[in-house]
Amino acid sequence: MKLKKILLLCLSCILGAALLFGCGDEESVPEEPKGEFYGLGEAYNEGLLTTDDILAIKNYSSDEALDEDTAMAIREDMLISMRSAVKPNGEKRYPGIKLDEIRIKSYRGTYNGAVVISITDNRTFYTTEEKHEIIADVEFIYSDPFYMVWKEK
Repeated sequence: MKLKKILLLCLSCILGAALLFGCGDEESVPEEPKGEFYGLGEAYNEGLLTTDDILAIKNYSSDEALDEDTAMAIREDMLISMRSAVKPNGEKRYPGIKLDEIRIKSYRGTYNGAVVISITDNRTFYTTEEKHEIIADVEFIYSDPFYMVWKEK
């Protein structure tokens, strides 16, 4: 009888801890994004990037790496965005997406706080079709994923 009470107490503690701390299905990420995403042309049109910045992005040739804290903030913000994305029928577009599925493919520099990157994930299928975009009379030719800009709020 005493053993039964001890087992019941242990089981109650384990169940209580699971309820309190969760089962690990959802990663701990901020509820609110730390920044905002823009397309490259949109960032230029909004005044976040100058013509000189656009030229520098086009001709970027540095081995400089994005600092880990900024990279993590960008990935977390993308996770928040992907978790909230829904299909026209109301279903989640990326059910169960996790942070380790999102990675920064390339870094093209930071310009007055605007971080230019291309970001990818394990769920999106990209084409190899070349895309052409002209921004500030500068032509960008690339295939997916395209460059985007992240700016901290």
